[in-house]
Amino acid sequence: MSNWIQLDAQRLDQTTHENQNGVDIYFGLSPFDIPEAIRSHVDKSNDRLKIEFKYLDDPEEEKMEWSDKDSSLSVGKNSGCVYSISVNMKPLEEISGKSSLLKEFEDAVKGFIAEKHLTTVEESHYDVARKALAEKAEELLVIP
Repeated sequence: MSNWIQLDAQRLDQTTHENQNGVDIYFGLSPFDIPEAIRSHVDKSNDRLKIEFKYLDDPEEEKMEWSDKDSSLSVGKNSGCVYSISVNMKPLEEISGKSSLLKEFEDAVKGFIAEKHLTTVEESHYDVARKALAEKAEELLVIP
């Protein structure tokens, strides 16, 4: 299993700013909802790449799971934070690794939302996980 790769929380944060009636208001994720590290490893038993996200004060939270033949996703039941994604290695080898990895992540999120019948999803949690994947994809795909 590879070592944790540190992430820059400030780059991943999606804080927005508004001025309402002369008052500055900032909206953003809690520091507990932004991953601080990411890592990957290959599960040779099923030929899948597993990517894990580590959060500040990582609680042992109950997770919601989703999977299909090509990918699986683990999301915190209460927080909505993405804890892991597992993708089939074949598409990653056949197509450009980074773009394929991001596509597999998008497909897993869409499948998760559809299966769990979620209408109001904390999209910011998925966006921050996608940003982390995009930023560190090359490092995550180089596995000893």
